[in-house]
Amino acid sequence: MAENTLEGLWYIIAEDETKTRYPVLGRVVDDTYLLAFSSAAKARTFIQQMKIEGADVGMIVRGNLEDIRATMRQYGAIGAVVDFDPETRSFASTRAA
Repeated sequence: MAENTLEGLWYIIAEDETKTRYPVLGRVVDDTYLLAFSSAAKARTFIQQMKIEGADVGMIVRGNLEDIRATMRQYGAIGAVVDFDPETRSFASTRAA
């Protein structure tokens, strides 16, 4: 996985009460980021820790990268926070969208 790309990262897809699917985002200071993970296992652990019902994980690959970037822009996300840990409120790195 290249250091400055979203490709190869995993993200969480949640669903609201109207069955609309959306990526899980987070705020860091005043900016919005996609929550991304270096493995599917880490993403699933986050789902369990946060008790996100009906969520699933997806991998960012070349074929869906532009769609994910467009969705991020739609929600105002400027990049991705990688491997956010809700217990320590820390993360491994950030990536530009």
